[in-house]
Amino acid sequence: MLIFEEKQRNLFLLTRPAGGGRAAALAAKILAMAVSAAGVVLLLYGSGMAYEAAVSGLGDLGRSLQSVSAFFGSPLRISAGEYLLLYLGTKWVSCAAAGLLTLLAAMFFRRPAAAFALLAAVFGCGFALSALIPSSSALAPLKYLNPAAALQVNQLYGQYLNLAVFGRPVVFFLSCKKRWTFLL
Repeated sequence: MLIFEEKQRNLFLLTRPAGGGRAAALAAKILAMAVSAAGVVLLLYGSGMAYEAAVSGLGDLGRSLQSVSAFFGSPLRISAGEYLLLYLGTKWVSCAAAGLLTLLAAMFFRRPAAAFALLAAVFGCGFALSALIPSSSALAPLKYLNPAAALQVNQLYGQYLNLAVFGRPVVFFLSCKKRWTFLL
């Protein structure tokens, strides 16, 4: 909403002659959004993990991830503690990417309703693709390579996935690495 208010008041015109111009102001907004996303992830997910640790205990965090029943089929060779850090990091990157999409939509649309309608359509389609397409389908890349799927971290890392891309199997983690590199 801040971007829309700045656009309506023509405040973007003030940043053009400033040192660094629009690029510096936009970089500061992106940095603030990324830091805010990290704070939100730590508050929402980190506090839940801290509560569970205090109430039930987390057990041996040095044990293999595959010793946790939900991750028996995971190809990751990491410990449970490393997975918790990977989980928080993936949540942060996916939330920051969602924030970046929101920022871009706010910059390109004049009305907030149009920007939020586009974002609702993108994420709604992503969640629908994640829910409706079976893992063994030829359309499985659409199931896992969309913005909404990145928010479902346990589903991404819990099983070994080969995606059929143009009739050839591609290891899911290689495609994720390329996607995250592209987003960052």
